[in-house]
Amino acid sequence: MAKLSDLLVRLEEFEGKLALLYDCYAGRFTHTPDVSELFAKLGFEENSHRDIVRYEGRVVKNDPDYFGDIDANIKLVEENLERVAAAIETRYQATVEEAVGFALTIEKSSLENLYLSIPETLDPAFGRIVTAMKAGCTDHVAAVTGIIRRHGLNIRIPKAA
Repeated sequence: MAKLSDLLVRLEEFEGKLALLYDCYAGRFTHTPDVSELFAKLGFEENSHRDIVRYEGRVVKNDPDYFGDIDANIKLVEENLERVAAAIETRYQATVEEAVGFALTIEKSSLENLYLSIPETLDPAFGRIVTAMKAGCTDHVAAVTGIIRRHGLNIRIPKAA
């Protein structure tokens, strides 16, 4: 069990670091305009996700007893944070294929492990936001998958993508 407020603090950090990484990739891959545009779009959207998570964190902090603890594994968020931090460290060495592959992996992980672990039934307004975040991850997976197919990148696409 984890406190929702603790989970949201870590998710906010995750979304912010992911936005930074994607913004770096957008600048790095300007020689491949559609890849650069994809990463710029993903970076912008991750910053929006960070702001949404930050807002929800404030809501939860104002009434922590209403939300209580949830059955979520905060360790998964921390593992993804570490993966993003490591990718930030090597961002200037990454190839297009490595960056796109990382984006697919992290977006699938976010969808499957992070946002699916937050119950939408906590509160109707909160549930709509969680649903929107899941949809955002799904859209990101689809956009990254499109780049993989268009460029014929040697990246295995999961069947669900």
